[in-house]
Parts: sequence; structure tokens; C-alpha cells
Amino acid sequence: MEGLAERSAPLRRPRWPFASLAAAAFGLAWFLANGGGSALPPTRVGWLLRSGDSAQHWLGWAFFRNECWRLPLGSLTQFAEPIGSTVGFTDAIPVAAVLARLASSHLPADFQYFGAWLALCFALQGFFGARIGRAIGGDGIAQFLAGALFALAPPLLWRLGHEALSAHWILLALLAVALRPVSDARAVRRGLATVAGLALLAAAIHPTLGVMALALSAATAASFAAQARLRPSRAVAWLGLVVLGDAVLLALLGYGSAPLPARGFGYFSADLLTFVNPMGWSHLLPNWPTRTPGQWEGYAYLGVGGLAIVVLAAASRFGQHRPLPWRRLAPTVAVCGALALIAVSTYVTLGGRKVLGTSSLPRAAQVVIGPFRSSGRFIWPMYYLLLAAGVAGTLSLLETRRRAAYLALATAVGLQFFDVGIGHVRQHFAPGEVPSLDGWEAAASGHRHLALFPPHVRNSDGEGCGAAFGAREVALAYRAYRLGLGFNSGYLARMDLARFRATCAASSEEVAQGRLRRDTLYVPDEGAMAPLVAAGATCRLIGGENVCATVTPRGR
Repeated sequence: MEGLAERSAPLRRPRWPFASLAAAAFGLAWFLANGGGSALPPTRVGWLLRSGDSAQHWLGWAFFRNECWRLPLGSLTQFAEPIGSTVGFTDAIPVAAVLARLASSHLPADFQYFGAWLALCFALQGFFGARIGRAIGGDGIAQFLAGALFALAPPLLWRLGHEALSAHWILLALLAVALRPVSDARAVRRGLATVAGLALLAAAIHPTLGVMALALSAATAASFAAQARLRPSRAVAWLGLVVLGDAVLLALLGYGSAPLPARGFGYFSADLLTFVNPMGWSHLLPNWPTRTPGQWEGYAYLGVGGLAIVVLAAASRFGQHRPLPWRRLAPTVAVCGALALIAVSTYVTLGGRKVLGTSSLPRAAQVVIGPFRSSGRFIWPMYYLLLAAGVAGTLSLLETRRRAAYLALATAVGLQFFDVGIGHVRQHFAPGEVPSLDGWEAAASGHRHLALFPPHVRNSDGEGCGAAFGAREVALAYRAYRLGLGFNSGYLARMDLARFRATCAASSEEVAQGRLRRDTLYVPDEGAMAPLVAAGATCRLIGGENVCATVTPRGR
């Protein structure tokens, strides 16, 4: 990582003041090349309704629009009735949902911000990748090429189906601050303010990103203290305030409203070969086996271009005796290393084979690790630190031959583009059918709720009651939202399983006792219409679904 030293001055000319913006444009172009353009129109929601996860995210936002403002912020009372949930537990990007909610009355009914969010994430990935290039001493051209390489990072494209977790740019922005030398108190204050803001923003996007951002913020404060630019006592006090701010924000967003189980830790981990395992996304390298399908959460393939510059950076250290600025770098390296250890979990695998450990956790550890059982994601900071080291090492090795450095980085970008290729995610943006409301508006008149019978409520473990939350359930939830009705089913990241199961049982008991709600439209599963009819409901077919109510729906 020699390029992180101040001796990289020869590479600072010629200047290119718009390098970061050019890299952002490259990131956006990469997103569009992969089919993202069809997701940009804000009224096009069909592509989201096709996918189970993306449908969950959009439905969380959609039902939030029909809610009154209350605490916790982002509360959902009409989705997964009667218990409800929060925008956060539908992974609808709380900060974006709240901002869009402020303008909701001016937005069309079929509105989505997820396409624009993804485009922004890819653009900012290139932008802050270039900022890392600047932090490690690269000139304008080197910054642009670094930004392009970061924009092509396979893990970013891999996470495209989870819009909130596509905000890798936050990690890059934090690394750009942590890796840049500070020369005076003003730079320290600016750096601390920047990372504190990024940590809070990350928590408002997704808790997992929030934890990684908090860890990198601590590393930045420790680095400033190690450089004698910040008193250790002030660094600790500052970090305490950031932790408190994150905790308050997460509570405000309702993340404490449901249990956070630890089951699955060790299943959603990262394999030790994750940096070289393309998992089917390489035109040049073979695939390595993984222990479980869940290890896709720890996907961190560097790509041939990334691997090339990391090897080149390692080669740059041989025969060189100049010390690295470890006082400045050690906290960031240590934090990224600690997060990587969490990523591989307590059940360590190499090429899918167990190396050591166990997947079981002590009870005390479950309380801490429970919310982050998809531990493989914590490999991302180390992944991006390795890419930064590769760029820095390449600049260092060729610091007296500027054109050779440009050529090496440009070759890495070209190799990365060829290796990963285009087309892996195009299907994700394929247009989908928006459920029809024909016949439903008349049937909904005079009613306040739409209820599947029995309810279909599932969490990310597949636990809950009733059938899985699939295409049929998404269509019914969409209709409930458009008709302003509450919906008794849902797919949630976390939920109080015991309460939901009790509610499902109570629903079945109500029908068995002949107690139907007059303000509710019932949609029975196959074979479940007879109890509703026996309880006094009248049913008819609407859009391929049997719809039952205690009073004959109007417009029959």
C-alpha cells in the first residue's frame, strides 16, 4: 500500500479537476448498460412486483404512504394486520421512504424510487472510488481509473436485488476519509463531521451498513488519534456520541419492535476463497464450491482486474524498504480485518470444506450477533480496502512512470469489464405485469380490510403461518394498497413470530365460530372457502380470485 505514503507526489500532475464526476458518469453508464435504464421511470413498478424481495421493498413503501405520521417513524399498521411492522423491516430504505412520503400527495399511485436509488448508488460508487484514488495520492487520470474499477466491483452488481444494501458507496466514502492524511485541526474536524454524518445515514439505510459504517468511523477517529491530531479522550467521547446517535435513530425507525434471532449464523457466511470465487460470474476463472447456498451473502469476487492489481501491489513491496504509514493505516486495517473475521463466522470454510469452528453460538453471543446473522456481508470493507491497496501499490510501483501507471490501471479496468461482462442482471429489470383492479373497486366499497384466509405471513427464514408470500400474495397486497385497504398478510425481514402465529390461529378460530368481520373482504385459499360460506359469507369470482364478504359486494 506504498501509494498511501506522501511520496506519491509525482503522480499528481496533470490535474483533472472533474475526475470524480467522470467516474460517477462511468458508474451510471455501467448501471444503464446492465439494463438499469428500464427501472428509472418512477411510475414503472412492474419490474419490482416480479421479484419476492423487491416486491416486499416496494410494498413497504406503498403501504407507508397510506399511514398517518406516528412513532416509530415508518410504522406500518395496514400491512401484515393487525400486528403490523415498519418500513425498515420491509427493507424499503427508510431514509428514502420518509423523504418520498413528504411529497406523497404530489406523487402518482404507482410510484417507485428504487430505480433512481440504484442509479445513484452506481454513480456514487464511481465518485467515491475516485475519491479513494485521490486519498492515496493519484492524480486526476488515476482517480478516474480507480473510480471506474470500483464501479465495476462485482459485489455491487451482485447485490442489485437488495436496493438498500447496494449503497456500497458509503463504505468507499468512509475509506476515502480514513485513508487520507490529515494535516491540521480543521481537517480533523471536517473528517469527523463527515464520517459521523455517513454513519447516521448508513443506519437510516440499513442496520448492517450502519454497523460497518460505525466500525469504520471508529477506525477514522483512532487513526486521527494515532497521528496525534486528536486526543484519545476526545476520540472516545466523539465515538460515544455517534453510537448514541445511531441507537436513537434505529429506535426512532422502529428496529427494536421485533425480536432479532441469531439462527442462520454460519450459514450466510463468507468462504475463505470468496475473493477468487466468481460463483458463475467470470468469463476467465473457474468456480469454487461453497458449503451452503447461503454463502452467496459473502460474495466478494475481486474480478480478474482487481486480482491483477492486488498481485501487482503485493509485488511492489518486494525489494522496497520504505515503511508504510502504519500509524495512520493500522486502525482501518484492523477494523476491516475484524469485520472480515465476522464475515467468515465461527464456522470457517475453504472452498466449501470446513477448516475449523462450529455454527452454534453461546447464548450471550446470540444477543449481540443475532441481528447480523447474514455475516458474509461484513467482508465488503476488507474487499474495498484490498482494491484500494491494489490501486495504491500500482501507483507506487510505477510512480516514476506515470503513463505505465495509467496503462496498468486502464488494463485492470478493461480486464474487469471483460471478465464480469454484461447481462447477469438484465432479467431483474424485465417488465412485469401490474395487477388489474377491474371489479375490485366495486367490491371494496364499504370495506376497510382485505384478508387472505388463512393469513400468509412469512419472515426471511420462511417461518410464519400460511403459505409462502409469492406472486398471488403480492398481487393481492398491491390491490389492497391501491384500494386503501389494510392487508393481513406480508413478507417481513423480522417479526415477532409467536404473536403472528397467535393472530393466525385467532383468525381461523373466528371463522370456525362464525364470526366474520363486516368490514373485511376475505380471499380464501384453495379448499378454505367452505368455512367462510358456512359462517355466512357470500362469495364471487373477481379477477380469478374468490372474494367473500358477509354482505353481497356491490356491483354484482
